[in-house]
Amino acid sequence: MLKHKHCVDILATNFLSTIQNRRIGKCQNHKRLEFFGFANTTSTGKESQAWIMDSTNDHDFNQLPGNECRNPDLSPKGPWCYTIDNSTRYEECDIPFC
Repeated sequence: MLKHKHCVDILATNFLSTIQNRRIGKCQNHKRLEFFGFANTTSTGKESQAWIMDSTNDHDFNQLPGNECRNPDLSPKGPWCYTIDNSTRYEECDIPFC
């Protein structure tokens, strides 16, 4: 148990900051399963393919909107996306943890 009000204030502030960052899509949860942000480039800078499109890469996740990084198959590696680069089908995205 925390004995100082200042420690409780810091923990509450950090918690609220984490929730807000998650809400506005700046970070992924610790299990790498949730990310609903706006990042749309891979960890090496490749541009994401729109999920609704089957070109450059054909896939089964066409119901997802936009071209942002997601984790529709619950990969333990975290959010990823198909790329518009013909030499790279998909790649993980570099999303910080909350």
